[in-house]
Amino acid sequence: MEMIMNGVVLLLGIAKGCLNRLTLQEWGYLLGVAFTLLRGLLIWYDNRTEQRRRTAIFERYAGELAQRGVRQAWNKLRRLEAKPPASDRAKK
Repeated sequence: MEMIMNGVVLLLGIAKGCLNRLTLQEWGYLLGVAFTLLRGLLIWYDNRTEQRRRTAIFERYAGELAQRGVRQAWNKLRRLEAKPPASDRAKK
């Protein structure tokens, strides 16, 4: 635990030493980088949410079409089974 605390204190000391020497322009650059990263993360999250929503809509639509297609095929088979063969119809 002491080793972890020493590492944290060392990193904070290095960060403080580096950040104290920054000019106003460098602070502005770092702030811009931070906002750009935040904006990128928010856009990524929004796109992921939208893609999941569209995928759910597509899956629901495809499921409905598949069920409808199975029902239509089943009904067509029943109609074909109910009809007499073509050779019997030609004789009549």
